[in-house]
Amino acid sequence: MAGNEHLQELRKSELEAVSSLFRPGLRVLEVGGGSGYQASLLAFCGCHVTSVDVAGSSAHVPIHFAVHRYDGMRLPFGDQSFDIVFSSNVLEHIENLPEVLQETRRVVKNDGLHVHIVPSSAWRFWTIVSHYPYLLKRILGRSETEGGHNQPGLFDLAGKKGWGYVMKRLLVSGAHGETASNAFVEIYHFKRENWKALFEAHGFTVMDIRPSPLFYTGYEIFPKMPLKIRRVLSRVLGSACHVFVLR
Repeated sequence: MAGNEHLQELRKSELEAVSSLFRPGLRVLEVGGGSGYQASLLAFCGCHVTSVDVAGSSAHVPIHFAVHRYDGMRLPFGDQSFDIVFSSNVLEHIENLPEVLQETRRVVKNDGLHVHIVPSSAWRFWTIVSHYPYLLKRILGRSETEGGHNQPGLFDLAGKKGWGYVMKRLLVSGAHGETASNAFVEIYHFKRENWKALFEAHGFTVMDIRPSPLFYTGYEIFPKMPLKIRRVLSRVLGSACHVFVLR
């Protein structure tokens, strides 16, 4: 489970960057809770946390906090039920994002906040670059998933998915989310200015934008890299995520 612990370390550090917003006693809705790990951290800080996600999103991972299943469209809560809506590395995966954003506005109090951690262009660029050393590990069958399980060698997948899939993966990494057709277009889509424009187009006021002070990629070539070094690299190579605070 080493890979899973590594991901948790990154998510905990990202959450610490906005921890001052989550005061004890606040009612928090987490959208896209996954295993409930970040929800458990917020609950430990004294927040009253409700976490939701679509079915199947946290299969085969340990559950840290109760995550309620919903249909991905209509949030099953009354109007103005929460003080804060929070998401971490989730919005880029939502196909019907405008509708979900409107739902979050409905369930948050008029003076409440929306805190979203989203991927940056720097993350997308360096993930494309790291795709190739990752491929070498994959070809040799030595790569791991985020949960720490060994993956089969890339060529072993030819029998299951065909050589077309293998050749495509050799050339370029696939798109990460639902906002673009390929990884290169996502460099543009994940720009800070584009995220800001998207939120403002759906009626939000941007209160603050800050970098999440960590450097990492989607292919963790060096998973044991200390957080201290990742923070230094984020100032040179760019932070992996933007943090948006909205109202």
